[in-house]
Amino acid sequence: FAPKNDEQKEMLKVISENTISFCTGPAGTGKSYLSMAYALSELIKGKYDRIVLTRAALPAVGENLGWLKGTVEDKIEPYFLPLFHIATELLGSSVLRSLTRKGYDSKIIILPFSFMRGHSLANSIIIADESQNATIEQIHLLLTRIAQGSKLILVGDLTQSDLSGVNGLEDAITLLEGIPSITHVRLSEECIVRHPIIREIEQRYNTRRKRKH
Repeated sequence: FAPKNDEQKEMLKVISENTISFCTGPAGTGKSYLSMAYALSELIKGKYDRIVLTRAALPAVGENLGWLKGTVEDKIEPYFLPLFHIATELLGSSVLRSLTRKGYDSKIIILPFSFMRGHSLANSIIIADESQNATIEQIHLLLTRIAQGSKLILVGDLTQSDLSGVNGLEDAITLLEGIPSITHVRLSEECIVRHPIIREIEQRYNTRRKRKH
C-alpha cells in the first residue's frame, strides 16, 4: 500500500512516531484504510504480536440491532466488517483467515469496549475505529489498556458523532494535548480519496454547519 497524498503521508508518519495517534477527518479520507494497512504491514514484519480492533457498538442514526438473532460475536461482527474488507483487499481472504483463526494465538482479534476491562494489551497495534461514537468513559478505559510495546490509533470523524454532547474522542484530543508521544493529525476535505463527489457533499454540510454556529 502507499499513501495517495501528502496528508496521508503525514498521517503514516505520525502513527509510526507516536504511541497514541488521534486521526480525524471527513469520510473518505482513508483514515481507517491507512490505519489497517499500517497495522497489517507491521504485524507481518513481526514488529507486533497482534492487531486488536475495537469500536463502540453504537448503531447509526438511532437504529437498534439488539433484536437480531445470534451470539454476542454474531451481533458485533458487522461493526468490524469495513476493517476486515480492507484487510481482505490487502492480504487476500486465505491469509486473513489464517490471521483471524479463533484461539489464543489469533493475530487479529476483536475486543469491544464491553469486554475490555481487565485487559493489558502488550506488543499490540490497537485500532479504535469510529471513535467519535465512544463515550468519555470508553475512551478513558481504552487509553489505560496500553501496555509495553503497544501502539494505539484512534480514528474518527468529529462531525459524524451519534452521541449528544462531547464524545470521548473529542474530549481526549483536548485533554491529552501536549503529552509527549500523543499526537493528533487532521485530514482535510482535500484528502478525500473514496469518490470525488464526497468532497462536494462534505463541503455543503460543513458550510451549513458553520452557518449554524
